[in-house]
Amino acid sequence: MKQLRTAIVLGVFVVGLALLLEEATRAMAEEDRTAPAPTSGDEPVRPPMTEGDPAPGKWAKQVADEYRETRVFHALYLPTNWRPGGQYPVIVEYAPNQWAPAKLTGKVEDCRMGFYLSAGRDFIWVVMPYVDPVRKENVVWWWGDEKATADYCVANLRRICEQYGGDPNSVLLVGFSRGAIACSYLGLRDETMADIWLAFLPHSHIDGGRFTPNGARERLARTRGRATFVSYGSSDDGRNESPKGAAVLRALGFPVVEREIAGLEHTDLWFEKDSPIRREMREWIARVLKTRPGTHAVRGRVVDAEGKGVARVRVQCGSWHWAATGEDGTFVIPSLVDGRRRLTAAKEGLTFTPSEQEIGVAGEDATARLFTAAPAGR
Repeated sequence: MKQLRTAIVLGVFVVGLALLLEEATRAMAEEDRTAPAPTSGDEPVRPPMTEGDPAPGKWAKQVADEYRETRVFHALYLPTNWRPGGQYPVIVEYAPNQWAPAKLTGKVEDCRMGFYLSAGRDFIWVVMPYVDPVRKENVVWWWGDEKATADYCVANLRRICEQYGGDPNSVLLVGFSRGAIACSYLGLRDETMADIWLAFLPHSHIDGGRFTPNGARERLARTRGRATFVSYGSSDDGRNESPKGAAVLRALGFPVVEREIAGLEHTDLWFEKDSPIRREMREWIARVLKTRPGTHAVRGRVVDAEGKGVARVRVQCGSWHWAATGEDGTFVIPSLVDGRRRLTAAKEGLTFTPSEQEIGVAGEDATARLFTAAPAGR
């Protein structure tokens, strides 16, 4: 009898354990929409790009409406601490060229730089494609159609900021190799696109003219005093160009950090591991977000007919920058380089006086005239 009881108890235990394992396996098979990024020790590991809707800790393939049924896409990562209604700085990354000697694929889904600069938290990270609108696909060698590539970035970056809480006044542009050149060749191709960025972080190469048409200095001049962190390996071909680009930025009087990494070849794999240079980059990004070199702010207020503040009004400054008013009707739009812009206010059901105003930033913060709101139709 004792042996029978032991056998029964053991059988119950085995069955119970099997049920627990089955339940655990089922739970793991279901997608956890709030799961943090996987980690290796204390360091998060970039998740693979997957299909489906974006979610905290997930890196999701995104196809824009105008490119449905094509092979054009970008990849969007929401930080592990992302919450609806929050606002997060954005890291935009461009991929390197496909280059077999360095085992580079040139693909959106194989990028990593922006993830490891953010450690998977606090920042929205998006890798933008180089677009071929004729073949309707991402290209892995150089720019595709430059205008289509730039237009895709602007349109989808705006959507990301509006839908997922990206801060339009805190957008950094980063890239490795071809992506490093893209930081200015694409990112500074004209004043409209150049106005988007708060700072630039190209690793290995820069838009110095070696791989780009004439006009590198003119494009770099559109940095307009904003900060750049230039890095390259001592055993990297990018070493031939990056210091020259950094020298151009210094000659223009713009803040630039230049770092040569001893023994490093043409790779971005080193971003995956802790190092003094990666820590310095993260600290540099934190300082840039705090001090916003080369830029100033426009401040103002939106009120009703009685002088009370009107909340949640979107105030736009130029073609890119915007902010919402607080409960007291005040707004601050930072990260503006010097120049004149059109300022407008918008909220459903309201009209505003003035309907627009011109505002100038010249070496210091500027204050806008009062916007007064009234119900639409009156």
